[in-house]
Amino acid sequence: MAFIVQTIAGENQLELGAEEFVRKMDFGTNWYAIRIALRLCVNDSGGNIPAARLVIGVLQGSTYGFTSPNCVDFIGSQATGGVQTWQRYTVPTRYDASNGNSQGLKKVGAIETTVASSAGGTANFACPSTHGLWLVDITKGNPNYAVRLWTTNAAPDQTQYLYWQNIDNQFAPQSVSTLGIASVPYAGSGLFDTVSISWNKSSPTMLISDVYVIRYN
Repeated sequence: MAFIVQTIAGENQLELGAEEFVRKMDFGTNWYAIRIALRLCVNDSGGNIPAARLVIGVLQGSTYGFTSPNCVDFIGSQATGGVQTWQRYTVPTRYDASNGNSQGLKKVGAIETTVASSAGGTANFACPSTHGLWLVDITKGNPNYAVRLWTTNAAPDQTQYLYWQNIDNQFAPQSVSTLGIASVPYAGSGLFDTVSISWNKSSPTMLISDVYVIRYN
């Protein structure tokens, strides 16, 4: 069960430890292109994080999440390279998930399909008490969905002010670098109405300060 914590004084954060967060979108299935925008950090474990995996995307319904073997269609993105070791660096303290390209991801039932992006890059995750941005753009297509990932590199702490300032620009958001676009084949109904965020580690935990979904059209 996810908890609300205040690891950073005065700031409520959703804490995920080997858990999944799902939430219905207000506009339901009525969208063509959206951005899932997160301001987040990882609790500092003092060392590398082996076999880490962060998955963000959309589901059909909220009964079965991405982590369920009964998942009813998921489209989204996973941290570069999928399950891998995230390296810890200092000045500033952060985790680097740059081992490989970012990947588009589809799941139907228990079957996952990954698609490499068009470019590689570095995905840096800040540790308390700083924040990073993680933006996932999803555009419907027939038959392929375009999934694009943006993350902060070694940018300054992303305050809430910078978060709101940077996430609205659909094509060139500030303070982030694109890790490329993945073309994910999909032949289902496309009735995606629920956001899903999952983190596979019980320690260290993932801390999410803000989640916002922007519908472009």
